[in-house]
Formats: sequence, structure tokens, C-alpha cells
Amino acid sequence: MQESASALLVIDVQKSFEKMPFWSDEGLSDYQAAQNDLIGFARSQGWPVVFIYHNSRGPFSADSGLVAPMDWLDKQADDVVFHKRVHNALSESGLEPWLSHRGINHLVVSGMRTEQCCETTTRYASDAGYEVDFILDATHTFTMQGTDGVPVSPDEIKSRTAMVLDRRFATIADSTSYMSRPQLRSFNRHCPRSGKPVAADSIVDYRGYQVGFCNTGCSSDFAADPAVHPMDRLYFDTLIARHSARSAYDHDNAA
Repeated sequence: MQESASALLVIDVQKSFEKMPFWSDEGLSDYQAAQNDLIGFARSQGWPVVFIYHNSRGPFSADSGLVAPMDWLDKQADDVVFHKRVHNALSESGLEPWLSHRGINHLVVSGMRTEQCCETTTRYASDAGYEVDFILDATHTFTMQGTDGVPVSPDEIKSRTAMVLDRRFATIADSTSYMSRPQLRSFNRHCPRSGKPVAADSIVDYRGYQVGFCNTGCSSDFAADPAVHPMDRLYFDTLIARHSARSAYDHDNAA
């Protein structure tokens, strides 16, 4: 049976932030624990853990010596690293072709800042055809000032990000519930109709892949006649195409 391939993205968890004027320890210890727990979970699942760093000016410049992992972060010497200059982690860093060559079609997003590079990466990845899980407590951000001059707390920012992303661009989860969720042998992680996690009793065969829905009504409906459900097929076909890219890449390089 074919299964999806996953990767954990750890975005911009770099020393640069510690030198910014808005840096604060508020909520940091909880974030640190969630981030490292999630990294450990990804390693236990055999997923690649990919670190992405932002390069620009000041503390984010290569010359600063600060474009490096924070001291507490569980980064290992053989982990993959990419560098970016824009807010999303995929489009110009080299990460997207790296994922494609490995047939990875499911991304787990974590890192800094919640509403900027993590959210932008999630939106870009979803539009590019990836399934995305956004682990809210494994992201971190800082107080901002609204356009009306009123401070907006990190918790308020996180709540807003969760609201706009959930079931539109990603499935939102906290690290504890996410890591305790059963790892189903379904090709997709999210229901193509609701965006909810796939249910164990709602998995059917499609093109030789075990694909899932969030309930038996939808799975039975699709299994009865996939031809009359073009949006479901488009969802699955996009994931299958990404997953199949690895074998095509391997074949081309072997030729």
C-alpha cells in the first residue's frame, strides 16, 4: 500500500530574533518544550526534520553570525538546512524541489513567527498542493501594535492565525494531541471535504492508494462512484502526483 511522505519544517528558530527590540521571553518556555517534543516525535516517525533560516539585514544578515539555531533547539548535525529571503520557506530557498524529489506531500509547520513566516509558508504550501498540519503551540511570536495603536498579544495573534488557516489552508493542532493521534495508514491526512483528520473507519481504495475521509458517509459516497466527485479526485490526484515525483526523479537520474 502507498503511504504519504511527511516532513517537519522548523522555520526561523534562529539567534537573530534574540537581538531584535521586540524580543521577549513571554511564553518562550512552553514553546521551547512543544517545539523540541515535536522534533523528537518527527524523528521517531522517520520524518526528515528541515530547518529553514531567514537571511536579510541586521541580525538576520549572514555577516551577523546570528543566522544559526537557538542554543536550546534540538538540531542535529545531519539535519537538512535551507536559507530563504522571503516570508515563505518554499519558493526560493530550494526546499520545494527538495521535497518534490523525495515525494513529500505532507508538511508539519512549526517555528517563528506564528503569523509571518509560519503562516505564509502554510498558505503557499496549501496552494501548491501539500497537505499541511500547523502545530500552533510549536510556533512562537511576540506582541505587536495594531493599526489602531492597541497592543495585540501573542495569544491573540495565534488565535487569529488559527482562525484564518484552519480547514482552509491547514489542520490546526496542539503538539500534545497531535503526537497522540493514531497514525493511520491512509495516503492523505485530511478529509478533502471538511479538512478534518481522516477517520480510521473511513478509508477506501483509489488508484491503488488507501485514501480517507472524516466519516463513513463521505467515504461510502466516494467509493460508490469516484467519477462523480471531481473535487475529491483532484485533491487525491494532486497528492499522488507529488508522491510520484520521487520515482520519476530517481528514474531520470538513473538514466
